[in-house]
Amino acid sequence: MHCPRCTYPLTVIRHPHKPLEIDQCRRCGGVFLEPNEAIEHLGPDADPARWMKDPSVTDLGPDKLICPHDNTKMHAYVLASDTEGVQLDHCPTCSGVWFDDKEGQKLFRIMRDNRAKQGEKEKEKEEDSPGLWSYLFQLFTQLPVEGYHPTKRRPILMYTLLVALIAAFAWEISVVSNPERVKGFLNQFACTPSLVKQGTGYLGLFTHLFLHAGIAHLLGNLYFLYVFGDNVEDVLGKTRFILLYLVTGILGALLHVGLAPDPTIPLIGASGAISGVMGAYVLLFPHVRIWVILFVVRFPVKAVYYLIFWIGFQIVMWAVASKPGKADVAWMAHVGGFLGGLAISYVMLKMSPAVQEKTGRIASA
Repeated sequence: MHCPRCTYPLTVIRHPHKPLEIDQCRRCGGVFLEPNEAIEHLGPDADPARWMKDPSVTDLGPDKLICPHDNTKMHAYVLASDTEGVQLDHCPTCSGVWFDDKEGQKLFRIMRDNRAKQGEKEKEKEEDSPGLWSYLFQLFTQLPVEGYHPTKRRPILMYTLLVALIAAFAWEISVVSNPERVKGFLNQFACTPSLVKQGTGYLGLFTHLFLHAGIAHLLGNLYFLYVFGDNVEDVLGKTRFILLYLVTGILGALLHVGLAPDPTIPLIGASGAISGVMGAYVLLFPHVRIWVILFVVRFPVKAVYYLIFWIGFQIVMWAVASKPGKADVAWMAHVGGFLGGLAISYVMLKMSPAVQEKTGRIASA
C-alpha cells in the first residue's frame, strides 16, 4: 500500500503485545487506521461512528485522496472547536481513516473541548428556571415541575399508557352512568381488600390500575406519569418500564390490602403504579432538579429530596387519616408502589449494563 498523501510506500507497524497493525508513512508521518485500530491506538474518540456525530462535523464530500486499502476515493470531514480544526479523510467503503501527522491529537482535543462546551450548555439550560406559564400553572395547582431533563428517545409507551388511562376512564363513565351497575362494576374490576382476602378479587389487583374516581383523580395521575415516566422509560426501555409499572401497581395494591382500615372500600386508580415510576426516578435520577412551589414562592430541589419528602408525607397521612370510615385515599398503595419501584429499578440497574450506561453510573454492591 502507498501513502495517499505523498505516495510513499506504507510501513506496517505491529504492536508487540496486541493484534494491532498500523500502516504508517515514514516520509510524512501519516497513518491509515481501520476503526478498531483507531480505537485501540488513539482511543474511542477516533471511532468514525463517534466523531461523525459531533455537532461541529462538516462533510466536504469526495476527497482527492485515494484509500490505500481498496483504492476508492475518500471523503473529507472537518471537525472544529472554538480554538482549532482538523480535516479527516474517511473511506466510505472500508471505514478506514487517514490521519496526517498529529491529526489524532487534534481530534482528541477537539472532541474533548466540544464535550465540555456541550456540558456547559446543558448546565446552563438546567439552571434556567421554567418560564412564566409554568409558574402560573404551579401557582394555581401547587404541583411540581421537572427541571431540564431531556430524553434521547420519544417515550412511546408512556404516551400509550396516558391514552389507555383516558380511554379506560371514558369507558368507566359510560358504564357507571347507570347507578344500578356501580356496585357490580366495582366488585368485578376494583381491588376490594375483603374480596382479595377471600380469594375472589384477584382480577382487581390488575384492573384497578386503569380506573379512577373522577376527573381530578385522573388528571393528577396523568400529570405525575407525564412528569416522571418519560425519563424512566428512556433509561429502562419499553419492556422493563411496563414490567415496573404493572408490578409496582400490584405491589402497592397488596400493601393496601394488608393494611386497609376498611377492607370493604374498593381501591381504584393508577397511583400505585405511578408511585413505582417515581420510586424508580429517584433511584435513577437523584440529582435532577424539581421545581416546587410553596404558596407563591418557587424554588428548585433535587429529585431525591422532593421524593423522600413526598413518600414521608404519604406515610404520615396514612397514620393520621386512615381510620375506619374516613379513609378516602389509599396512602399505603402509594408507599408500596414507591418502595417497589426503588427495589425493582435497583435490580434492573445492577443487572443491566445498558441501564448503567444510560444513567452514567454503576449500581453499588
